[in-house]
Amino acid sequence: MFNLFRESEFIQKVRYYKKSIPTPNLIQNYTIEEQGLLEVIHRLQKIVQPLEYTKKLSEVILLEIADYPGIKLIIEIREGRIQIIDNYNPAEIWPTIRVKINIENLERLESYLQKGFLTEAEIQRLMHFLVIPALESFYYSKLLNKLEHIGFMKLHKLLHVTLLNPNNYKLSNGQVIETKATVINVHGQFIILPGHQGTAPALFEVDQKQALEYYFLLNHQLPNAVTLAEKKDLYNQYLKLREETIKPNPEYK
Repeated sequence: MFNLFRESEFIQKVRYYKKSIPTPNLIQNYTIEEQGLLEVIHRLQKIVQPLEYTKKLSEVILLEIADYPGIKLIIEIREGRIQIIDNYNPAEIWPTIRVKINIENLERLESYLQKGFLTEAEIQRLMHFLVIPALESFYYSKLLNKLEHIGFMKLHKLLHVTLLNPNNYKLSNGQVIETKATVINVHGQFIILPGHQGTAPALFEVDQKQALEYYFLLNHQLPNAVTLAEKKDLYNQYLKLREETIKPNPEYK
């Protein structure tokens, strides 16, 4: 697979980059409407914390509510425990993922989780809104920024990303979900854009399962690997997954 791409299409070095972190607005300064939304977030905390899935996570989530710019929270997940933090120092925080969500999707997430399970259609809708945050979480991660040379990761300078939707699941408005993004590297820094921009040499196409495998592998397992044997095994898993999901773009000349 790898020899189908020219080495010049891969990134060899990246420039250290950290997106600016917004200054928090303390909870005591929230409006009545914002306090109501905070209650929704706390209800979600109680629903999600007991789940087996939560025990696998180690996240520092920067949560922003699109409809209420005043709400900026850090949600820390460690060993199955969830802590909501409003008084944080932007200079000391490096979120593993940044999520900007509107009220409608926040309330929909609550209704999904109250059932105790998610259907494939619900997962597809959630992933649709999380693809760009998930891409940013890797491309702006400490793991990537601390590597002096990253040629072995086989990261493309221009990549088209697609979350496959073979069952044509729809959004709440009845529109078939199309989840696409573009990863561009400019002077060593990665930029993530919605949709397919330009003509990329490589197409990255994943289904729900593969997307989750990538996320855990790159954001959790590899950064926390200790021994050389662990790192080698995980790297081989990454190469295998990459071979399954990345292919040349026939339109690229």
